[in-house]
Amino acid sequence: MELELLEKYAKILYGSVDRNLTLEAEKCFGELSKSTTFLSTCRDYLNSTSNGYLQYWIATEIKKHVTTHFHSYSSTQLIELRNFVLLYLEQRWKNFERAILVAFLTLIARIIKLNWDDHERHDIIQILDSLSSGKLSDFIITMKMMNYLIEQFSAIIPSSESLLEHRKRSSSFRGNVLLYIMKHNLTILKAIQEQISESVNKNDNSYIGNKNDLSGLNENENEIFLKICQNKQKFITEENRELCLLSLELICKCLSYDFNGTRYGISEPATDRFIISLPTNWSEIVQNERVLELLFDLYDGSKTLGPKVLKVIFYLTSIKQNALYDEKQNSLYLARLIRGLLSISIISNLKDYSLTEQQNSNFENENNESFDLISLDYIESFHQFCRIIFKLENNYPIRNLIELQSFGDLIEEIVRLTFFCLHTIQLENSEYYLIQFWGRLGESLKFIKSNKKGFQNELIPVVNCISQILKTFLSEIFQYLQCEEREEDIEDLENPLEESSRFMINLESLSNLALLNYPETAELLDGLFIEAFNNYKKYMTKYAGSPNCKIYAYQLSILLMLIGSCIGNNSKTNFSSIEQIQKIDSILSSKIFRLIEWNDSFLLQSEQEGIEILEISIIYFLNNFSRVYIKSRNSSQIIIYKELFKLVNISNNSEMLFLILNKIINNLKIWTNAEKVISKNLEFFDELSQMYKSGRMILKIENINNLFENHTAYNFPFLDYYSEKKWYRSKFYKILGRLLFLDEKKNIILERFFFFVKPFVERSVLISNKMKKRESIDRDFKKLVTGFLKDIKGLIQSVRNSKAYQIIFDWIYPDYTDLFFQILDFFIDCPIIVINCLKLLNELTFNRSSRISFSNSSPNGVFLFKAIANSLIILGYHYFTAEGGGNSSNHERDNFGKTIINSDDINIKNVNFQINDNKNLHILRLMQETLYSALSADYVNLGVFELYNDDTLKNVINIIIKLTCSITFEKMTTYPKYYISFYNLLQIIFHYLLEFVITEGNDEIFLQLFEKIIYGISLPEKVVFENCFSSINSLLQFYYKNHENKYLKNDKKLHLVQIIHEIFKQNSNLLSYILLNLMDFVIFEFKYDNSNIASPLLPLLLICEEQFIIYRNKLINRTDENEQEQILLIFENLTDGIKSNLENSNRENFSEKLNTFRIEIRKFDVHEK
Repeated sequence: MELELLEKYAKILYGSVDRNLTLEAEKCFGELSKSTTFLSTCRDYLNSTSNGYLQYWIATEIKKHVTTHFHSYSSTQLIELRNFVLLYLEQRWKNFERAILVAFLTLIARIIKLNWDDHERHDIIQILDSLSSGKLSDFIITMKMMNYLIEQFSAIIPSSESLLEHRKRSSSFRGNVLLYIMKHNLTILKAIQEQISESVNKNDNSYIGNKNDLSGLNENENEIFLKICQNKQKFITEENRELCLLSLELICKCLSYDFNGTRYGISEPATDRFIISLPTNWSEIVQNERVLELLFDLYDGSKTLGPKVLKVIFYLTSIKQNALYDEKQNSLYLARLIRGLLSISIISNLKDYSLTEQQNSNFENENNESFDLISLDYIESFHQFCRIIFKLENNYPIRNLIELQSFGDLIEEIVRLTFFCLHTIQLENSEYYLIQFWGRLGESLKFIKSNKKGFQNELIPVVNCISQILKTFLSEIFQYLQCEEREEDIEDLENPLEESSRFMINLESLSNLALLNYPETAELLDGLFIEAFNNYKKYMTKYAGSPNCKIYAYQLSILLMLIGSCIGNNSKTNFSSIEQIQKIDSILSSKIFRLIEWNDSFLLQSEQEGIEILEISIIYFLNNFSRVYIKSRNSSQIIIYKELFKLVNISNNSEMLFLILNKIINNLKIWTNAEKVISKNLEFFDELSQMYKSGRMILKIENINNLFENHTAYNFPFLDYYSEKKWYRSKFYKILGRLLFLDEKKNIILERFFFFVKPFVERSVLISNKMKKRESIDRDFKKLVTGFLKDIKGLIQSVRNSKAYQIIFDWIYPDYTDLFFQILDFFIDCPIIVINCLKLLNELTFNRSSRISFSNSSPNGVFLFKAIANSLIILGYHYFTAEGGGNSSNHERDNFGKTIINSDDINIKNVNFQINDNKNLHILRLMQETLYSALSADYVNLGVFELYNDDTLKNVINIIIKLTCSITFEKMTTYPKYYISFYNLLQIIFHYLLEFVITEGNDEIFLQLFEKIIYGISLPEKVVFENCFSSINSLLQFYYKNHENKYLKNDKKLHLVQIIHEIFKQNSNLLSYILLNLMDFVIFEFKYDNSNIASPLLPLLLICEEQFIIYRNKLINRTDENEQEQILLIFENLTDGIKSNLENSNRENFSEKLNTFRIEIRKFDVHEK
C-alpha cells in the first residue's frame, strides 16, 4: 500500500468526524494488521514517514501484535525488533509529540518484559547506560524509559502472561534493574543538589553551616530559612527542576514497587497503610544517612518540587523496620527523619502556641486569621507532610517515638498543624491523617511503659492536647451546622453520617481520643448533648419542620454516634475500673434513652415526620450498647443496670432488650419510605435474632406473639412500599422465621407457625381467585404476587434444621407448589414475578445445612424434585420457545386457568429456543441454579425416575441443556454469574448423569457442550476451570474404564460407551484437540493447580498415546537444536513409570511428575504454536 495513502488514512482515523471515512480507514488498517509481513512492513513505513498519526498507529499496533502473538516469535526476533525501535527512538524522539513518545516507550518496555531472560536483563542495563551519554536530553529520555519499564513490570499483562509469569519477571527485574534505577536517580539528585548549594553559597555568605543542625539559631531563624528557600528556588534552573521531578517520580515508583508480589499485578498500593518490605540488598540505601539529608536539602517549599520531595520521604517512612536490621539503627534513622521533618516545619510562620485554656480560647476566637505558611504554603505539600505524620504511627511503635529526645518538639509541631488544619476547610483531606495519628497515640498510651526520665510528665500535655483536639473538632463541626443565617441552603449541608463525611471517616479515631480521658470527655459530651437536646425539643415543639430542627438533629446524631462508638470500644479506655466505666456509660446512655422516649412520644402524638438521620444514629447507638451489655457474657453488666435503674428505671438486660425491640418495631411501622432507616433497623434486628442469647431473650418478651400474629403490610407499610424491589421483605420474614423456629418444643412451634401463616393463606386464596377469573395484570396485582413470593422465600431462608424444614414442607406441598406452578404460567410475560418465583423454588430445594432430610420411607424427596422439575420444564417451554413466544394464551386451559400441558408430551427436539435479552438470560441462570440445587441436594435417589419410566429428570435436563446451547460465547462472557452457574450444573451432570448428555443421534448437543468446556478453561474464575477439568475427567474416566472392559455386563453402560466411541470415531480430532489444549495450558499457563489438570490429563494420555507423541515432536521441532534432546528427556520422564490404570496411587504419581515436567519445560525457550 502506498505510503501517502496510509498517511492520509492515519489522519482520518484520529482526526476525522466523518463516520464513513473512519470506517474506510479502519478497514484499510485492519487488512494491514492481519498481514503475514506486518512487522517488516511497519519497519519500512517507519523509516520512510515523518507523519505523527501514522507513527502513533504503528507503535500502538505493534504493541498489540507482539502482546497477542509473542509466543510466535523467537527471542532473537524480539531483540531485533527492540533494537530497531530503540535506534529509531534515539534518532527522532526530540521531534515527537508526547503521545507518540509515550507509545514508543511503552512498546519498548512491553517487548523487554515479554522477552525477559538473563540475556535481556543484562542488555537493558547496558542500554540505559549507553543512552545516558551526559547530555541533558539523553538523561531525560533515559529516565522516561525507566519510568515505563517500571510501569510494565509492576502490572500484569492479562492477555499474554499468567500471574505467576508476571511475578517471575517482576522479581527478576526487581533484583537486577530496579536497584540500578534507584541508585542512578539518587546520583542525579545529589549532583543537582551540589550545584544548588554551590550557587547559594556563592551568592549568600550570611549563612554558613548545615541547615539540619538546629542548634544556635537566633530569633530571626524564620527569616534565615525563608531566604534559603527563596535562594534555592532562584538558583535551580528549569532543566534541573525537570530532572529533579523525573528522578523523584522514579524513586517513588521504585519504593512503591510490589516487592512481595502480593498485589496481583496492581501497580500502586491500595491504601496508605501499606508497608514496604525491601530486599536485603537495598538496605545500604536506607541506612545511608545522606539519602534523607539529600531530600531535606532539596526541599524548597515550591508548588512543584516540594510535594514530590515529601512524597519520597513518605515512602521512606513506609519501609518496614527490620530492613534496618537492628534497634540502634532504627532509632538513629527515626531520629534523623524527625529532625528533618522539624527542619521543614520550623520555618513556618505560625505563632508560638501552647495548650493553656486561655491561649486555646484565643486561638479559637482568631480562626479567621490568615496563617502565612512558608514551607507548607501549598495544599499538596501540607497533605504529603500529614501523610508522613500518619505513617510514623502506622509503621513505628509509639514507644519508639516517645523514647526520642525530640518527641516533645514533634508533638508540639503536630499540635500546631492539627489546630491549623481543623480551622481550615481546604485541608479536610489532610485532617484525616492527623486525627488518625492522635487516635492511634491515644489508644496506645495506656500500654506504653518507658524508662525515659520524666516520661509521665511528658504524657500529661499529650493527654490534655488530645482532649483539646476532640473539643475543637466537635466545635468546628457544630459551628458549621449552626447556620441560622443561611436557612435557604440548609439542604446543601453535608450529611454528617455519610460514609465519606468528615465525621464518619474519623469516628473510630475520635472515640479513641475520647476514651483516653473518659471522665472529662463524658462531661463534655454530656454538656453538648443536653444543650442540643433542649434546643431540639424547643424547635420541634414550636417550629416543627424549620431548618433549625434539622440542625440540632444533626448535632444530636453526631453525639449519638460518638457516644455509641465510645461504649462499643470502652475496653480501650485508659481506666481499669469497670465500675467507673459503666457509671459513665450509664449517665450518657440515660440521656439518650430519654431522647428516644421523648422523640417517639412526640412524633406519635403530633403525627409529625421525624428526622431520618437521628433515627439512624439512635440505631447505631443501640447496636453498640447491645453488643457490650446484652449479647456479651460479661457478668459485670449488673453494675450498669443498677445505675440505669436509678436514672431511667431499666433494671436488667431483658427490659433493655424490650426497649430496643419496641424501637425497632416502631421504626419499621412508621418509616415507610425511608430506605436507610428500614435497612439499618432490619440489619440490627437480624443481628439480634442470630445471637443465641438475645434470640432466646426475645422469645421471652410478653408481646412477641403479637408480632407473630400481626406482621402484614397493614401493620408494617414498608412491606408494600418495597414489594417489587430491594431485599427488605425477604429479610423481614427471614428474621421472624428464625425467631419462630427457635423454640425447642415442636408443639409450641406448630401452634405459633399456623397463627403466623394465616395472612399467607388469605393472600394465596386471593391470588388464586384473581387468576381463576383471568383478571388483568395491573400494578397492584403484580405487587401482591411479588410480595407473597418474597415473604415465603424469606420464611424458607430462616430454616436451618430438618425439623423446621419438615414443618415448612408439609405446609407448602402440594397446595403451594401447585400455586407456584400456576403463578409461573399465568405471569409468564412478567419477568419480575418469574424471577422471584424461581428464587423461591431455588431456596425451597437448596439443602442448606443438610436441612432437607426426609425419612427412608417418605416419598417427599421425589415429590419435591418433581414439583421443581415440572416448573422448570413448563417455564422453559413457554418462556423461551417461538411456539410459546412468551404467550400461553394459545393453549387449552382447565377451569382453574392452568395450561393443560403434560411434560411427557413435550418434544424437546422440535422446540425452537430463543434468548432475546439479558432478563431472559437472568431467568435462565436462576433455572440452572435451581436445577443444580435439586440435583446436588441428595434428598432423592434419581434412579427412581428411570425405574418407573418417569421422564421428568430427562426432560428437565434436556430443556436446560438445549437452552444453554443457544447462548453464544460472547453472550456468556458478558454475564459472569450466568456462566458460573452453567459450569456448576454441567459438572454435576457429567459426573452423575452422563447418559442424558450423550444420546444416540444427538451428537451436536454433546459437541457444543464440549466446546463450551474447552472455552471455559480460559475463563478467569477458579471455580469455572475446576468444573471444566472435572467434567472432562468424568467423561474420559468413564470411557477409559469401560471401553475395553470385557466383563462389563450392564447394557446401559455398554450402550453409552458405544455411543461415546462412535462420537470420538466420527470426530477424530476431538481427543487430540483436548490434548493439545490441556498440554498448552500445562506448559504456557500458571494459574492451574496440578491436582486439577492432572485428573483429566492422565486418562487422556492413556487413551491418546499416539497424539501425545505427535504433539511432543511438533513442540520439540519448534525449539533450538541444542535443546531438543533435553526437552525429549523431560517428556519421557513425564510418562516413565505411569501405569495403565486410574488408581489413586497412579494419579498421585502422575501429578508429581506433571509438576516436575512443568518446572523443567519452562526453563527452555519453547513457543506456543
